[in-house]
Amino acid sequence: MRSASVRSLLLAALALIWLAGASPALAYYAPLQDVTGPTVVQTTDTTVTVSVHNPATNQDIPYTWTIAGGAAAIAVDQLRNVQGVVAWRVKDLTNNKYQVVWGVYDPRLATQSNPSLGWQVQETWPWLDDETNILALNDGILLFESKFVSGNYTHIMDYFYAYDPTPPEPEEGDWWWGWKGTFHEFISYSGYLTRDHVVKDGVAAFIYESSVWGWDMIYMVYDPRNAQWCSNSETSLLPTPPEITAATVIWTDDAGDQRRGYDYTDQTWKSDIDTLILPHFVFAPLHPKTGQPVWFTDMSLAATSWNWDLGEGVPSASRSLYHTYAQAGNYDVQLNAEGPTGADFYIRTVPVVKGPSASAPLMLLLGN
Repeated sequence: MRSASVRSLLLAALALIWLAGASPALAYYAPLQDVTGPTVVQTTDTTVTVSVHNPATNQDIPYTWTIAGGAAAIAVDQLRNVQGVVAWRVKDLTNNKYQVVWGVYDPRLATQSNPSLGWQVQETWPWLDDETNILALNDGILLFESKFVSGNYTHIMDYFYAYDPTPPEPEEGDWWWGWKGTFHEFISYSGYLTRDHVVKDGVAAFIYESSVWGWDMIYMVYDPRNAQWCSNSETSLLPTPPEITAATVIWTDDAGDQRRGYDYTDQTWKSDIDTLILPHFVFAPLHPKTGQPVWFTDMSLAATSWNWDLGEGVPSASRSLYHTYAQAGNYDVQLNAEGPTGADFYIRTVPVVKGPSASAPLMLLLGN
């Protein structure tokens, strides 16, 4: 390992100055760039435009989503932009059908000739029936709900999406990374209604209530180490509204005080524990060249502070960042994460190979 250069020490000092104005929050996934929009323009067609600033290339990169039909045929509402993730709802006014569209910018997928490839936008297809709502967007997680009636039953479809920037290993072939989704179907009767929905500290939850049957709650977390959603459900007769604190679900019901915490060691929710802090990050490209930006994206669960050692004496207290290495070698990068339920660390080795032309070290620190 090489000692920190004067330039690296100056960058670290600037990082501390910048971070003095930042307010850390329990979170799950931090997109790296500032995004503006969405804005809607309706003529004969309807367009929704968003734009991102990529700090590695100092470019503003727009993305335009287009659908046939103007204001008389298409309605666009619930425009959201939270921590760099965008979402909006689209309604076909003629057929009373809905779409939800959402996206984030992943700079690693952009090319010099086509930077717009970094936009990872997804939409529901086919169109959804009846009462489709964007319910919550926070910490990189999107929740929305669609309902339809069949006979005496109301079918409630709850959708959960998180963006996983984990790149595939070469031997994994066409394994795809990006938006990871799951859903839960709730078939209601006797007046069940959606009472509440919440995304907080990386946990997403829906709560249903009936004056006859009490309530049901479904809550989920996306586990980045295992690349899967992990869910649990509860029922009760006399609950207080559940709260999420430090990624732990807490409530009081007819059986007393309850708490459920997520344990990533076996991917289960457990009674009477707090959610274990899960330090985790991904980096890309997997085999960077000298002078090429390496993107480090935090995906830690239940963390409020992040401290990095990038393997060459360059520290950072940012949540996510990019960094270029001037010399080839294997760099052990360590992320130390800390939160209300403890502290832990995660280490990965970044193998840097010599590029065609090495540049001086550059680091830009970014946070929430």
